[in-house]
Amino acid sequence: MYFDTNANNSIDQHEFVIIVKNSASTSTIPLGFMIVDGSETVRLGSQILQKDMDYTIDYFSGTINLISEEALD
Repeated sequence: MYFDTNANNSIDQHEFVIIVKNSASTSTIPLGFMIVDGSETVRLGSQILQKDMDYTIDYFSGTINLISEEALD
Protein backbone atom coordinates (compact mmCIF):
# COMPACT_ATOMS: atom_id res chain seq x y z
CA MET A 1 0.00 0.00 0.00
CA TYR A 2 1.28 3.45 -0.86
CA PHE A 3 0.59 6.50 1.27
CA ASP A 4 1.07 10.18 0.50
CA THR A 5 1.08 12.87 3.16
CA ASN A 6 0.65 15.66 0.60
CA ALA A 7 -2.98 16.80 0.97
CA ASN A 8 -3.06 17.93 -2.68
CA ASN A 9 -2.60 14.31 -3.82
CA SER A 10 -5.42 12.90 -1.70
CA ILE A 11 -8.91 13.67 -2.98
CA ASP A 12 -10.67 12.38 0.12
CA GLN A 13 -9.98 9.83 2.84
CA HIS A 14 -10.08 6.77 0.54
CA GLU A 15 -9.18 8.14 -2.87
CA PHE A 16 -5.72 8.81 -4.26
CA VAL A 17 -4.30 10.44 -7.35
CA ILE A 18 -1.56 8.49 -9.12
CA ILE A 19 0.39 10.51 -11.66
CA VAL A 20 2.42 8.58 -14.21
CA LYS A 21 4.83 10.40 -16.49
CA ASN A 22 6.22 8.15 -19.17
CA SER A 23 8.69 9.20 -21.85
CA ALA A 24 9.07 5.72 -23.33
CA SER A 25 6.94 4.87 -26.34
CA THR A 26 4.96 2.00 -24.92
CA SER A 27 1.27 1.19 -24.83
CA THR A 28 1.43 -0.51 -21.41
CA ILE A 29 1.53 1.38 -18.11
CA PRO A 30 2.16 -0.84 -15.08
CA LEU A 31 0.86 0.74 -11.87
CA GLY A 32 2.07 -2.20 -9.81
CA PHE A 33 -0.86 -2.92 -7.52
CA MET A 34 -4.55 -3.78 -7.47
CA ILE A 35 -7.02 -1.11 -8.62
CA VAL A 36 -10.64 -1.11 -7.48
CA ASP A 37 -12.88 -2.03 -10.41
CA GLY A 38 -14.37 1.09 -12.02
CA SER A 39 -12.53 3.53 -9.76
CA GLU A 40 -10.04 4.90 -12.30
CA THR A 41 -9.98 8.11 -14.29
CA VAL A 42 -7.33 8.05 -17.01
CA ARG A 43 -6.24 11.36 -18.50
CA LEU A 44 -3.96 12.31 -21.35
CA GLY A 45 -3.04 15.87 -20.51
CA SER A 46 -6.39 17.46 -19.68
CA GLN A 47 -8.44 15.01 -21.79
CA ILE A 48 -10.23 12.18 -19.99
CA LEU A 49 -9.76 8.89 -21.85
CA GLN A 50 -12.66 6.46 -22.29
CA LYS A 51 -12.35 2.88 -21.03
CA ASP A 52 -12.49 0.25 -23.82
CA MET A 53 -12.20 3.00 -26.46
CA ASP A 54 -8.89 4.62 -25.51
CA TYR A 55 -7.54 2.12 -22.99
CA THR A 56 -8.15 -1.19 -21.26
CA ILE A 57 -7.29 -1.98 -17.67
CA ASP A 58 -6.45 -5.13 -15.78
CA TYR A 59 -7.63 -4.29 -12.27
CA PHE A 60 -5.87 -7.24 -10.65
CA SER A 61 -2.39 -6.52 -12.02
CA GLY A 62 -2.89 -2.74 -12.10
CA THR A 63 -1.93 -2.50 -15.77
CA ILE A 64 -3.34 0.02 -18.22
CA ASN A 65 -3.06 -0.67 -21.97
CA LEU A 66 -3.48 2.28 -24.31
CA ILE A 67 -5.36 1.24 -27.45
CA SER A 68 -6.52 4.34 -29.35
CA GLU A 69 -4.27 6.08 -31.88
CA GLU A 70 -4.65 9.39 -30.01
CA ALA A 71 -3.62 7.84 -26.70
CA LEU A 72 -0.65 6.11 -28.33
CA ASP A 73 0.76 9.34 -29.88
